[in-house]
Amino acid sequence: MRKEKLKDLIKKEIGKDLKNIQKRCENEHLLIDVTFHVIESDEIGRSKTDLDNLLKILLDVLSINMVNGQTPISGVGLVRDDAQIYEIRCKKVPVTLQNDEGIDLQISVIHRTIQQ
Repeated sequence: MRKEKLKDLIKKEIGKDLKNIQKRCENEHLLIDVTFHVIESDEIGRSKTDLDNLLKILLDVLSINMVNGQTPISGVGLVRDDAQIYEIRCKKVPVTLQNDEGIDLQISVIHRTIQQ
């Protein structure tokens, strides 16, 4: 399952800082900045790499619970739900080697200004 694999990769990359990052993102307005490095291929069996589909999978994985069919599965837990995301910067970059596939991801808190 693509979601489980992505979740494991993100958790491995974050490592022991996961709880601290979850706490920093909690109840905040967030900016997601992501670059997907993908092979453009018409091979049978390779998934389509439509940007909207890639982004949907990522947002599911970043949430507290991602859904597979009707069964909730725990996600990375950085985002309560998509409503917490106020800005997305997203692009897809073609690569030629499978080892070059992956994502660059940055999540930032959008600091709110108080109006008087």
